[in-house]
Amino acid sequence: MKKTLIALAAIAAVGSASAQFSVGGKLDVGYSKAGSADGSVKSGVWETSRLVVKGDTDLGSGLKGSAYLEGGIGGDLSTASFSGFGRQAFVSVAGSFGKIDAGSMWSPIDTAVWYADAMEYNGFTAMSNGFWNSDTGNNGQGNAAGSIQYTTPDMGGVVVQVMAAPGGGDAKHTNYMSGGATYTAGPLVINAAMQTYKTDKSATSTSTVAAVQYNVGVATIIGGYASNDTGTVKETGFNIGAKVPVGADYIAASYSSYDAGAGAKTGFGVNYIKAMGKTTIGYLGYKSVDSVSTTGAGLRYNF
Repeated sequence: MKKTLIALAAIAAVGSASAQFSVGGKLDVGYSKAGSADGSVKSGVWETSRLVVKGDTDLGSGLKGSAYLEGGIGGDLSTASFSGFGRQAFVSVAGSFGKIDAGSMWSPIDTAVWYADAMEYNGFTAMSNGFWNSDTGNNGQGNAAGSIQYTTPDMGGVVVQVMAAPGGGDAKHTNYMSGGATYTAGPLVINAAMQTYKTDKSATSTSTVAAVQYNVGVATIIGGYASNDTGTVKETGFNIGAKVPVGADYIAASYSSYDAGAGAKTGFGVNYIKAMGKTTIGYLGYKSVDSVSTTGAGLRYNF
């Protein structure tokens, strides 16, 4: 970890001279207790703690090149383990045509899952397996490894993403493809995405997620629907919630349900997010997902 930080500091020092690179991230530390287990103070109670390195350069002719690296910091604060940039690592080129990314990154279906959740798909999310199983990427971790993605420019409020990863990922998630679209019109946001891949048994797995957000002034109403078909198991789920601003702070709550053929299972979550300056927030939250309750509180610092 120490050697990694020294290397990142060196990159930042070089980048500061050319105004091309920056090093930052998030550190989230809080107390969490799940079910009957003992509570603990750890990293990533609300958001995953992470290190981020990014840079950009002018390629000329209206083109911009960029690179992005993001890696998680583990929950065990005795070692503050950092295992590399496993969350995202990609290069991009952007222009009037849109943007092309290549590497390992979140997929269009990740965007849809995020839009579907008033809890922002973080530590107190009520979402249960119906949405979690949609968010598999091509390596079981949510992101899409060895992928290339094209994002269109804004076309009258519509932005479309198309992704393919024919050889990346693991043996359980081959021939991965994902696509999605977001429509924004004032207070209304609609997003839908799908993904498909071949499993290790040559079956085709298909997932679809749709999400709607509408700002009614006193609150933003947020809901979504997920459907997964692995060839042997079919499941559906929905999520509905609201985010209510309280000055610079906000309260969010949501209810989720999914059914994989053995009866519906549900989840409920609520949290309070307190703004504490430009870089820090405090949080307090509770969730109960598939009859397991979790409570937590802590601070998240952006650096």
